[in-house]
Amino acid sequence: MFADQKFMGLFAMLFGAGIILLAEKREQQNKSAAKIHYSRNFWLLLIGLCHGIFVWEGDILMIYAFIAMFAYLFRKLHGGWLIPLGVIILALSACNSYLAGVYVESLTGEARYATAAIFAPDAAQI
Repeated sequence: MFADQKFMGLFAMLFGAGIILLAEKREQQNKSAAKIHYSRNFWLLLIGLCHGIFVWEGDILMIYAFIAMFAYLFRKLHGGWLIPLGVIILALSACNSYLAGVYVESLTGEARYATAAIFAPDAAQI
């Protein structure tokens, strides 16, 4: 109860801090920050893709790699802009989840059964 899913936010903040720290270090050395950033995230995406296909389809590494591709573009944006932008993205995500739920509820027949099997596995699948 006290630990489940609690470190995801901390890990996400550390991931973002790593993007900023690496970019600043590379810029101080007059080297391309974008080149190393996108190279590292390409490999993260590839590892996540392999893990997602062959080991576990719920892998998070692919999502982090995709988000990092966009997060890099916002690394120099002032915090006064990042907080409202984060709230907007969170609200859009909540709306997307709600609309997905409405869509699933509107399904009938075989489509509803197949969708329910994905999102509500039985004990044998778990």
